[in-house]
This record gives sequence, C-alpha cells and structure tokens, in this order.
Amino acid sequence: MKLLLLVTFIALAEFDYKRSSAYSCPDRCSCSSEPSAAEVVCSKGGLTDFPRTGFPANTTLISIQSTHLSSVTAGDLSAVPFLNKLQLYHTNLANLSSDLLVSVSHLDTLDLTGNKLAKLPANTLDLDGNSLQELHADVFRNLHHLETLNLAGNKLITLKPQLFAHNLQLKYLYLQENQLQDLPVNLLHRLQNLELLLLNQNQLRHLPAGLLDGVNPSVQIILTGNPWECDGKMEYLWKWLTSHRQNVLFETEVTCDNPKALKNQQVSSLTDSQLGVRLQ
Repeated sequence: MKLLLLVTFIALAEFDYKRSSAYSCPDRCSCSSEPSAAEVVCSKGGLTDFPRTGFPANTTLISIQSTHLSSVTAGDLSAVPFLNKLQLYHTNLANLSSDLLVSVSHLDTLDLTGNKLAKLPANTLDLDGNSLQELHADVFRNLHHLETLNLAGNKLITLKPQLFAHNLQLKYLYLQENQLQDLPVNLLHRLQNLELLLLNQNQLRHLPAGLLDGVNPSVQIILTGNPWECDGKMEYLWKWLTSHRQNVLFETEVTCDNPKALKNQQVSSLTDSQLGVRLQ
C-alpha cells in the first residue's frame, strides 16, 4: 500500500511539473501554447536581458521586439531545445557569439532585423537593416535548407564568389539597398531553385558576363535604382534583358545613368551601335 501511494505521488508530481512547465511564461512576455508547440512574444518595455526562466518546455517560437536587449548567448537558448524560429527585432544587438545556435538544432529561422550588427560569426544568419560591410565566405555554409535570405539595407560593397555555394535550396534572395558595386560571375551558378532576386538600389554599373546563366528560367529579378553604365560592358545585361523581359520586374525602369547622351534611356531599348558593340 505504501509503495502504491509513493508511485502515485511521484506520478502526480511529474504531471504537475509538466503542466506548470507547459503553462509557464517569462516575465514581461506573453505566451500562447498548444499541446505540440508554444510561442513566446516579448515586446514590453524595460526588457534588457534575455529571459532565463519561465519558457514553456515545448517552446518553438520566440519573438523579442523593440526592446533594449543587448546580448543573447548559447546558454540563454539552452532552455528552449525545440526552438525552430527566433526573432529578435529592433533590439540593441551589436555582436553574436560563434556558438550561439549550438543548443537549438531544430532552428530553421533566425531573424535579426533592425539591430546594430557590424559583422557575423561564420555560422549564423542575418537579415536587413544592420550595418554589415562584409560577409565571410563560409557564413552560410551550414544552412543547407535555407530558402529565404534577406540582407537588404546593409552596407555591402561586394560578395565572395562562394557565398551561396552551399545554399542550394535558396528561393528568395534580398540584396537590395546595399552599396554593391560588382558581383562575382559565379555567385548564383548553383542556385537552381532561385525564384526571386532583388538587386535594386545598389551601385551596380554592369553585370559580369554569365552571372545569370543557368538560373531558374522563371526567376523574377528587380534591377532598378542602379547607375547602369551603358557602354560596351553592358552587352551581357542588354542581351539578357531583351530575351528575358518576362523575368524582370519593372523592366522599363532599368535605365542608363551614363553616358550623358543615353541618360534615362531604357536599357533593353538600346541598339548595338549605341552600346558600341558588334553583334555576331
């Protein structure tokens, strides 16, 4: 009889622990929970540290928004081993530790929009609105299932040739509103699944011959807002535009910036004599 009571007590205690864990919630956050997943949103003023306790055991999403969070560590995330989406919007993050994601093996989305990051360690992901000037060649190497990558609104001037070589599932690539001046010819060559490429509002004057060869035939591209130099080096983009107009969004707005005689003229409407090239 005593043994039965002891077993019953242990079972009830374990049930009570699991129930309290499932319905717990960190301070200054709100939680919504279902049997298989829980979401935690922290957007209340005054939050300066990543919550250390209170996460439901089955937390799959954490969203921390518009706070004064200054750092996140691998130890912080060890409390949520089933996390698959982490959003840290408009906080004060300036650095990320290289082992940040070591304890969250289920993570498939890391959104760091609107922070103060100036560089990334080699195994993490960034999104728009930071101050990134350069990306390490291996920064996305382990993200084999990555489908969306948003690097818009940074200060990137150029990109390493093998930057996306391991992201073969990439579908949406946002590079707009940077300071890109040139692109490696083989940057996109392995991205057979690419559906959308945004290169608008950069400092591109030409595209290297072959850049778009072999990409998904139905890819959609935006190229507006670049200072296109309409000379002989424009031949590749000019030919690609004239034969792929259906792939280019706002194609009529892809216009020459130089020379002055061709300023604001639609690139795809140019003639070979205007570009100074000979057609074979």
